[in-house]
Amino acid sequence: MKEICILFFSLFTFAVSAQLKEFHITERDADGTSVVQASTTYPDNAMVLVYSNLPNLDFRSSVGGINQQRYNQRANRYEILVSSQRQILFVAASGFIEQRIALINPNPKDVFHYMVEERKGQDELSVFFTVEPKDAKLFVDNIPTEINQTVSVPLGMVNIRLEREGYRSIDESLLISSEQVNYVYNMRQVTLEPVRIRANVDRARVEIDDNEKGSTDASGGFDLFLFPGIYTIRMSRRNYLPKIQTVYVEEDGDNLFRFDLEKNVGYINLDLEPRDANVFINREKLELNDKIVERPPGTYVIEVRKEGFSSFAKTVELERDQRESIQVELVPQLGALLFRCSPSDAAVVMRNSQGDIYMRWRGIRAHREVPVGTYVLEISAPQYRGMRKSVTISEGETAEVDVSLVNLNPMKSFDDPELAKSEASSHRAKNSMLMATFLPRIGHSGLSLTNSSFGLHYNYVGESWGGYFELASSFNSAGNTWMGDIKYPEDFNNMNISGTFLPEVSIQSFEVGFGAAYRSGYFTFLGGLSYFSYQYFQQMDIGGLENPWVLVSDRTFRGVIPKAGISVQIQGLALGYSLGIYPPNNFGSVFMLGFCF
Repeated sequence: MKEICILFFSLFTFAVSAQLKEFHITERDADGTSVVQASTTYPDNAMVLVYSNLPNLDFRSSVGGINQQRYNQRANRYEILVSSQRQILFVAASGFIEQRIALINPNPKDVFHYMVEERKGQDELSVFFTVEPKDAKLFVDNIPTEINQTVSVPLGMVNIRLEREGYRSIDESLLISSEQVNYVYNMRQVTLEPVRIRANVDRARVEIDDNEKGSTDASGGFDLFLFPGIYTIRMSRRNYLPKIQTVYVEEDGDNLFRFDLEKNVGYINLDLEPRDANVFINREKLELNDKIVERPPGTYVIEVRKEGFSSFAKTVELERDQRESIQVELVPQLGALLFRCSPSDAAVVMRNSQGDIYMRWRGIRAHREVPVGTYVLEISAPQYRGMRKSVTISEGETAEVDVSLVNLNPMKSFDDPELAKSEASSHRAKNSMLMATFLPRIGHSGLSLTNSSFGLHYNYVGESWGGYFELASSFNSAGNTWMGDIKYPEDFNNMNISGTFLPEVSIQSFEVGFGAAYRSGYFTFLGGLSYFSYQYFQQMDIGGLENPWVLVSDRTFRGVIPKAGISVQIQGLALGYSLGIYPPNNFGSVFMLGFCF
């Protein structure tokens, strides 16, 4: 059954092949008529003239190099414009077997002449092609033909082509006659040759005979090994026109092939106001530096947006090398704000959604043109509790804000507005304070003396927040002499000691610090850090013994300590108190007295 199927398939294939006609293609001389390439679109193309009486011939290029073709009925020929690159032209028609015309690197404005005729029926002869290697491919007049077995080929001159990767191709004309029916071919093996591909761009994709091989490096280079032969190389990269070239890799040749890719982009130059507006192209947000955008030819929707402004949109048909300039000036969306407060001279700070100050004013105000958005109003006045209030400005609408601050001293009231204003001014807290500081030391046991440090404290507070700085130091040295007899029964075996006690105490300290200050009404709250250096030295000599004793106590500390405090300022007078953690882990009280201004 299997043998019957194979026989049926062979007969069917032979029958179909027998129905197809063949072309006879020959190169011919020019007919003497002048050829004028009048194409302004492709002025540097080569011209291929194919003379034939056969209608509806179809031509295609192995590299897509045909740019224009037409049939000149008067001259009885096909006129084809092809790009200047190595390629193969294929000729086809309904009912015919496709054949090819080889062109090797046509130069601009070259003219080639060919004759295409129908191959008439002719006698065939059974011959035997012995080919080594046994898996080579044989083409007789471009028709695939079996090797190492008996086949039928036309009598007369035929074209023989043998191909096999790793072997040198054989392409020759052969006379088929009854005088010879056996033909022997031994293909010569070849080795891989180094091939260097150089492009004018990096990351260009390299395809050889429709197989991807990789991409060019940072310098535009790409190297590989290929067997000698003809290859089609395609180079492509985003935003560039692809380049296709048929190359011939030679044995022991240079095999350097260069590709110059041309940019396939248009340019959009954006001039924006405001400059920090967001730009979207086909809904993709752009990170713009110089505001020049490159895009392949096509249709693009450009949108410019910014909060608080009317949006802008435009559709652009971008062509290659086109430079489109777009100037955009967004129109602010505006609303209005009416503000009234009590007390009438309260200070107002208006901040936008980013926390930046938009404007300042005092008392009642009407703002007619305010950009839309959400704002925070910070309202403050002396002797009143401050307030923060959020307000949203909408396009074409008026927002009204009416606030009353809470009086921190409600026991006083004045019927006379001028008197109230004078009283408020006299009690208004000052911005700066300068105070003398006094830090009493904790008395030490024994014969040490109590000591204090003195310094200066200065702080500046704006309407609510500010800072302070302080500096203090102390130095004390004291001594005492006492004569007499002392009896220490436990320490000296009931011996009476006559002699002199010479105790001496020295205390030294240095302190510098800074921190933040917050004011509310008459009170200012302090918090910060200080660098504190402290040394305590005590010495006592005991005489009258066989071996005199010398007792020494020496304690030092250097480091950062936390401090917190509070001050009050009334009519130029400032009083303060702060607390710090002083070594050895004791709380130290600092008193301050000065004036504010």
